[in-house]
Amino acid sequence: GKQTLDVAFFLTIPGMWKADSLFRAMQESPKYHPYVVIYPYSQYKGFSKEEVTKTLKRTEMFVREQGYEYIVPFNEKRGRWEDVKKTLHPDIVFFSSPYKDHLPQYYIFMERRLLTPTNSTMTIVQTAIKVLQELFQEGYKYKKAGVIVMGIGPNSPIQHDLFDYNAEQFEKMKRIDAVVDRINRLHGTETIVLGAQQYTRPDGKGKADVFANAIKHDFRSKNPTTRWSDIIILK
Repeated sequence: GKQTLDVAFFLTIPGMWKADSLFRAMQESPKYHPYVVIYPYSQYKGFSKEEVTKTLKRTEMFVREQGYEYIVPFNEKRGRWEDVKKTLHPDIVFFSSPYKDHLPQYYIFMERRLLTPTNSTMTIVQTAIKVLQELFQEGYKYKKAGVIVMGIGPNSPIQHDLFDYNAEQFEKMKRIDAVVDRINRLHGTETIVLGAQQYTRPDGKGKADVFANAIKHDFRSKNPTTRWSDIIILK
């Protein structure tokens, strides 16, 4: 058998790199020859060439700064990425993404712009639900979903849309939000929530009182700098 094993660590973006200690341990061992393979994943199919190039250059800079041996298996003459299994023949492969990103249900997203800027919880939740209904596909198990709010600006003045703005409805929503916020400040966060904000308990039995009690956090780290009960006591 081979005296030295070739070990390929696939990397697409610096934020996914979690193998520094393992890589350096292999560097020091005569049994292994580790190297990083900088390679785009299939999620880049929907991105422009400029975006892909920029991301790969950033990854290459990161790898170079760490002092790792690396390879970018792109064939300039053919203008395509080479099959690493056929050209490099690594004995061991590490790939840090556990997701099957070539499947259609991964990395789906939608952007929805509000014609009239708002800070109304009801309006934002209603918009998020509409987007979710459009993106959701039957038959798939979803691991997680997220909402990103962009274009945040001052509360006043607001440029209203000519056809979207309803003055009476706008003022009504402001009053409702103000009352809900006041009650939550006085009696605790999530004293009053929208129906869509009700959370199921981790065991699936009944509703959780607050979001923190609806998620699994068996191995949650303590917060000694933000929670009195978690302050470290030296004995």
